[in-house]
Amino acid sequence: MAFKFFSIVKANAEVSRLETELVAAQEKLKAFETAEPENLAALQAELESVKGTLSKTESDLLAAKEAIKTIEAKDAEIATLKAASVELEKSVEARASEKALAITQAQGQVKPLKAEKGNAQQISRAEFNQLSADKQAAFCKAGGKITE
Repeated sequence: MAFKFFSIVKANAEVSRLETELVAAQEKLKAFETAEPENLAALQAELESVKGTLSKTESDLLAAKEAIKTIEAKDAEIATLKAASVELEKSVEARASEKALAITQAQGQVKPLKAEKGNAQQISRAEFNQLSADKQAAFCKAGGKITE
């Protein structure tokens, strides 16, 4: 039986249930093996049924444990990919910042201007005075601060 679990909690709950079922089946098996031979035919039939249930439960338990291992491996792979994604994002951001700085410096700007109000920048009065009128207006509209 193949199990398709999406969380380790559900998989662990299924493993616990199967282990409990396995213990119960093993206890029934012991009881049948030690029982008096009064209704031997009926007991023998029930014994075969319990053995079948025991076998199925054991295979289900193994399948559930394998599913848990797969989930744990995938969780580890996801964590690795997330860490790599964060590192890549930082690398791209750093390269973009370097490129933006190179472009703005090539245009004669001392520091790059931020276009978003949430990221207000501060520059000195001397730096502000070096900017063109358009760039001064863009800086002020972006929420930039002039320091003395």
